[in-house]
Amino acid sequence: CWNNDSDGDVTFCDNGSQVAFTTGGDLFVMDTIIREPTLVHGDTRTHERECAFSPDGRALYYTSDRGDSTRIIKAEPEDPLKPWWENSSFRRTTIVDEGAQRLGFSISPDGSRLAWHDPCGIFTFADTNGTVISHGPPSTEGGGYAWSPDGKWIAAQIADEFANHDIWIISTDGSREPYNLSRNFKYDGEPAWSPDGKIIAFVSERPEHGSGKFLRYVYLDRETEEIETYVHEFDTARTVIRENATDPDR
Repeated sequence: CWNNDSDGDVTFCDNGSQVAFTTGGDLFVMDTIIREPTLVHGDTRTHERECAFSPDGRALYYTSDRGDSTRIIKAEPEDPLKPWWENSSFRRTTIVDEGAQRLGFSISPDGSRLAWHDPCGIFTFADTNGTVISHGPPSTEGGGYAWSPDGKWIAAQIADEFANHDIWIISTDGSREPYNLSRNFKYDGEPAWSPDGKIIAFVSERPEHGSGKFLRYVYLDRETEEIETYVHEFDTARTVIRENATDPDR
């Protein structure tokens, strides 16, 4: 999906049977069998960039770039009883108006919150009507981020004034101060949250490990870390016993 000046965006619903994507500056939907795109937004004055289905698949959120500012729009099928691709018209509601450039748009896994980067890399969190809930710390470069499964947190790649990237945990309702998880003077980025919400993994450069990038992970609670460590040691002990057993059937 080449979107004129960058890669387009893709989002799926209905277990992957329907897809929305941006290409050529426009937004389309289609199914994954017939594969005949239906235009959702194709205004020649705007450039549609990022898109995300709500978890229930009933709404499609996307960014519409006018060159000097970016709107966030919610689209719904005119006939919700038909699949998206069988609709010929859509209800479009602007939920965040112009006034700033916005990038890195996404929706939380539970469908209750939206997130994006405002100018200067400031994280902004809003409800699905566009009402801003809170802001995260600024970043000199808009890095990637990942939602926690419950939508209450994000793990974010944030760069400081020295262009050093670290992984931060940010509360999406602003109730807790942001926390620097990696605290490393080399690169840390591309975070991912485990499905159970107990582990954050990220790509890291560490001078003690030589050149190159490595995959690191962090347990978010001591109990999980101790259980995982114990299970690993238990399996190791079993392996040692088997290898040294005199009885081959033991």
